[in-house]
Amino acid sequence: MTKAKTKGKVLILGIILPVLAIPFGILFYTLYWAWDTQIEGNSYKVTLEKDGKLYELNLQGNGLAFDKGTNDDQLYISGPYYLAEIIALSYGNQRIEKTDNPFFSGKTYPNNTKNYFEQETKYSTPKDSYQSYKFYDQNRQQIFSYDLGFEDEYVVKIRPTFPMFSKRKYGIGAKQSYIKVTKLLRDKLNKNLKVKTDEANKLLILSFGS
Repeated sequence: MTKAKTKGKVLILGIILPVLAIPFGILFYTLYWAWDTQIEGNSYKVTLEKDGKLYELNLQGNGLAFDKGTNDDQLYISGPYYLAEIIALSYGNQRIEKTDNPFFSGKTYPNNTKNYFEQETKYSTPKDSYQSYKFYDQNRQQIFSYDLGFEDEYVVKIRPTFPMFSKRKYGIGAKQSYIKVTKLLRDKLNKNLKVKTDEANKLLILSFGS
């Protein structure tokens, strides 16, 4: 093989490889590095708005994500752990207790959350197990099931961005599964869960309306 042909092949490879690398790099960045548009709720206190009053909720923001500034802002939860509580709240199945916090009218807790879900241990191998969940409406009709790693129209893998200047350090890893709570309640229960924020007080405000 002549030196001219060798140089020609090297030149061609030098052109082709960068061209192929660009779309691969974009895909890799999108799937594994880029944050999605949803906002991570870690820096917000989660509250419920009802009849024009604000109530503390026993929900932690680090398990939530939400849209902001869209025409259809939605709430997402990372795993099934708060879903039964939110279903109970959507029916108004709750109790309100006094709070020492003067900024709220009380603290609200959902009642009878066990009526809205079942948890079952399943085995993938003789020594490996995982938790499976089923969720129900107030008539004990199943509306949703959740197994870790399973995706459907109500489960999406995202990496929500955290607000600017947040002190939380975000490790880069695989995207996590989030349940589309607003869509699930709307489709299965005909409940309209709304989300908004009070940025001055760092509140994530949930409400149910028409």
